[in-house]
Amino acid sequence: MRDWEIIESICRYCHARTVFEVVFSEDVVAPDDAVEEYTVAKCRACREAAFFYREDVELLEGIHDYPTAFIMMWPTEKRYLDVELPPSVGQAYAEAVVAEKHELWLSASVMTGRALEAICKIYEPNARTIAEALKTMRNKGVLSEEMYEWSSEIRIVRNDGAHPSNPPPSGIEVQYSIDFLRSLAEILFEIRPKFKKFKAARESS
Repeated sequence: MRDWEIIESICRYCHARTVFEVVFSEDVVAPDDAVEEYTVAKCRACREAAFFYREDVELLEGIHDYPTAFIMMWPTEKRYLDVELPPSVGQAYAEAVVAEKHELWLSASVMTGRALEAICKIYEPNARTIAEALKTMRNKGVLSEEMYEWSSEIRIVRNDGAHPSNPPPSGIEVQYSIDFLRSLAEILFEIRPKFKKFKAARESS
């Protein structure tokens, strides 16, 4: 155990921004001789356990006088998106996920819509509205008919969350919207570019 015996993080069980009390910590020397630390800790709020990792502990402790960053390895984050997103999309997606964790459904719906709007601005920067951009993207083949339907539902839920005159969206509606947004982001920024590279490689071989 290190000099610091707590880890600050958001608990993925109770969703509280809290501290985790270290129960057990073990150093492991990696093949490149870097020291990696694996730690089991429990949430001070709900007492559930979590598993953390950080690298180059001894080296970084010699440089800094504060704890180095921990990465929570378990429980896993169901919303983690292993895709390199444009900053405008990634920031909004991340904030939507945080709002969802705390059941802030209005905030989550608005940030999900903001991420969708950021996608629209990338593909159709001159469109006046999200609806106009989505229709143009569908007509150009950027969105399939199914993807267009997903996007339209995200837009509607976003409008319900953003305008006080509309009934607020339910938690399940917002969660589905984030599901749809996640799928859109994976297809547009990961699967489609990967498939283009795949086709190019096959054509050049």
